[in-house]
Amino acid sequence: MEAKKDKILSKRGDSYKLVLTKEYKHKASIYVFNYKISLKDEKQETFTNAFDHMVDYSIKDYPNGRIKIVPIHEIIITKHKSWPIRTYNTVKKLFMDQMERLLNSAEELNLEEVIFEVTIIPNKRGKGKALKILDVINKRSIIQIKNDDTICLSRAIVTSLASNKLLENFTNSQLKHIKEGRPLQKRVAEDLHEQSGVEIKEEEYNIMIQHAKRGGEKKLFINNKCYKVDGYYYDRENKMRNVYEFFGCYWHGCTKCYSPEEICKKDRNKKTMKELYDQTKERLKTIEDYLKPNVKIHTIWECEFDQQKYPEVDPHLKPIDKRDAFYGGRTETIQLYNNLSDLKGRYVDFCSLYPSVNKYCKYPIGHPITYTDISVDDYIKIPIGIISE
Repeated sequence: MEAKKDKILSKRGDSYKLVLTKEYKHKASIYVFNYKISLKDEKQETFTNAFDHMVDYSIKDYPNGRIKIVPIHEIIITKHKSWPIRTYNTVKKLFMDQMERLLNSAEELNLEEVIFEVTIIPNKRGKGKALKILDVINKRSIIQIKNDDTICLSRAIVTSLASNKLLENFTNSQLKHIKEGRPLQKRVAEDLHEQSGVEIKEEEYNIMIQHAKRGGEKKLFINNKCYKVDGYYYDRENKMRNVYEFFGCYWHGCTKCYSPEEICKKDRNKKTMKELYDQTKERLKTIEDYLKPNVKIHTIWECEFDQQKYPEVDPHLKPIDKRDAFYGGRTETIQLYNNLSDLKGRYVDFCSLYPSVNKYCKYPIGHPITYTDISVDDYIKIPIGIISE
């Protein structure tokens, strides 16, 4: 279940605009809604009405279960939790109390566009003892891993592999070791990272960036033209807008990987790499001029990203040069020098067929001429050619 296009939920007379931008279902019966709220005024009552409308639409088909509300863009709330839908009235009051303090603070806010992600986890249907036991097992299988490093994904894999065996004969003491994290767990997790070729780095900032899979790409309307950026984050503390762009070398005309005169065959206008590169620079300058002075634009090229991910690939792999085929075979020397006392050395060289033909044989050139009305004896007089029956 996924919304193919934006669905406007608010009515014409409302003092806000509520748009459902995405609606989809996970395999585990988890429903996720992405909303965009635009306020005509920044009154608390207006925001409350829009917030109520958003949640009522999310839980209309799910009276029982849990609800998780995460502000994605512009509004910063330190902790995001999930609560039972039955206690939503209490939860709404707690959430709105935080919003009231934020709205009444001296901090400058931009509420022209606010994006929320609402997750609904319905309760399982049915009654009986088996259902309760199943819920207990599921709760046991969810283990909170306490660590402050950047290998949480690998730790989760290691923990899940260990918990599959522990849950058969479950004891609190065994599970306690997994929760706390042991040196062995960290070593195994780091090995998983090394095998996958992913470099382990400490995160510099703990921020939530808006991108294609989290609230959609940020849209900037400049001179009646829409510019989408790969990532966007507003640093409210420093009042700084951060724009993140990832440039594919082929699509943006990387000067390190392609010559300026090369034509991008997949581009509908058949532009050269220099034209694509100039177009990319002009686009960045337009965005920077529109958002300055409080803007930082972070860019990285595909080849630079690959170098960070696989630093041993140096220099960056380039397209194959067809002239390399004329170099011939290699001896693939394993050892350059060895002092043989009682043995005799032998050297075997293989003459590669393709370079030999290119060097010593003749090729027909020009447009071929087809003879259809001559005799067999006339074919013999033709010095070079291709005969087919």
